[in-house]
Amino acid sequence: MFSIPVAEAGATVYIRVDGSIDPSWANITSVDNVTYTLIGNVNDSVVVQRANIVVDGVGYTVQGVGSGAGINVTGVSNVTIKNCIIKSFRVGIYLDVGADNGRVENITIQNLQGAQGEDAVGINLKSNYNTIYNNTIANLTGGIGNGGGYSQPGASGGVSTGIYLSSSAGNNLTTNTIANLTGGTGGTGGDMASGGAGGTATGIYLSGSTNNSLTLNAMSNLTGGTGGTGGYSSSSGAKGASYSLYLYQSSSMTIKENTLQTADYCFYLNSSNNNIIYHNNINATTNQVYNYASNNTWDNGYPSGGNYWSNYTGVDNYHGPYENETGSDGIGDAPYAIDENNQDNYPFMKPYPWSSHDIGITGITTSRTIVGQGFNLSINTTIFNYGDNTETFNVTVYCNETAITLRSGENYTTVTLTSGESRTVAIAWNTSGFAKGNYTIWAYAWPVLGETDTADNNFTGGWVLVTIPGDLNGDLKVSLADLVILAIAYGSRPGDTGWNPNADIDGNNVVGLSDLVILANHYGQQFP
Repeated sequence: MFSIPVAEAGATVYIRVDGSIDPSWANITSVDNVTYTLIGNVNDSVVVQRANIVVDGVGYTVQGVGSGAGINVTGVSNVTIKNCIIKSFRVGIYLDVGADNGRVENITIQNLQGAQGEDAVGINLKSNYNTIYNNTIANLTGGIGNGGGYSQPGASGGVSTGIYLSSSAGNNLTTNTIANLTGGTGGTGGDMASGGAGGTATGIYLSGSTNNSLTLNAMSNLTGGTGGTGGYSSSSGAKGASYSLYLYQSSSMTIKENTLQTADYCFYLNSSNNNIIYHNNINATTNQVYNYASNNTWDNGYPSGGNYWSNYTGVDNYHGPYENETGSDGIGDAPYAIDENNQDNYPFMKPYPWSSHDIGITGITTSRTIVGQGFNLSINTTIFNYGDNTETFNVTVYCNETAITLRSGENYTTVTLTSGESRTVAIAWNTSGFAKGNYTIWAYAWPVLGETDTADNNFTGGWVLVTIPGDLNGDLKVSLADLVILAIAYGSRPGDTGWNPNADIDGNNVVGLSDLVILANHYGQQFP
């Protein structure tokens, strides 16, 4: 897919097979022909022809003029490249066929630009068993597509790719940051012809590769190129798409603990099978997953869990391998469906990893949605300890902006949870003194020491209507319609067919004579 242009003679610094540096005056030195250290910036490409060496940039820059590769390892193995800045090339680092068992670490690759219609690539691998660790790849742009001749459409813009693997196996890509990649603008169409499509932008692209590991990488701000302007009376080209991870005919991969966001597609899988994908944070601009002819495993079983999906709308009221045991576990109760053959059985409720001090409210329920003024209502708040430590904290429940005062006179309940423990705290809300009307019920778990993710310390649990005792349908009057509701539920208890908690006016868990008497005492009343 990507090719490397041959550098002009004399424009490149070589580390030769015999260990010599050519030209000898280049800003690279070695005392043992094993460790090669930059002693200043290098303003041309570096080509490595010697195996079993270390190239240490010690913070210096390898800078080009917009073409070629910054550092090119030409088919020799066991080469480590580290600690330098590479910029203003078309390709940052190229590990050619045979450049196996190497290591690329602590490299900043930036400001790469494809020439007319060409691609920009941060790290290009066609080799095996390399470690690509803790690198930053940013600000890559594909080249502008060529313009079309008369009645000819413009060419597509060049693509922009952070890390590209082709026919590669056994590589470990970990803790890399890829951001601000943009596809090239499509070429302008000739007269009566459309503009070229914008180029794509991809964080990590794997083609025909197997048994690679992708862990703890972060990809963000990936944008497809703008379509080229159409010629006279013709349309502009289509905007290019963007992808966090693109897998084409690639299999048996472990993809875990990555953060994928602000791309059109977080995962784009085409004919890629038997990959295991879990503990990733997935937050696409448009589509979380595109899946074609691909069957993969999207979780690591229970209780390890699956992935965090920003558009997952499930709840967390249960736990256990079948999510049928009462109590939260930080995992959604229903799977996240991808297609008819793929699903995440254990989707996370919040981004992974959970911090060592982290509590969250997972649900609020009320015993009734309609309560007679002056009567009690039970509010149940479920809290889960995501962290690694036992935590003691307070929980306050509100109706609108008023904290509910408990019988103790306090407006909070103190809770202690061990790591991974869930508990439901029940409080009684005495509605005496509260005006008739709708109330939003919400709860706040006071942050614990060291907690940084407090977004789920607030939870809104719906609304409750405080009304005339005996108004069971919420129309603010007590009438025959309410009597019919009570009659249907008469004699029922929680769990019975026909049980209606709103008909249990006095809250004693049975719809009986006492409720009928209350309704009768208020029959005919209305508000206002």
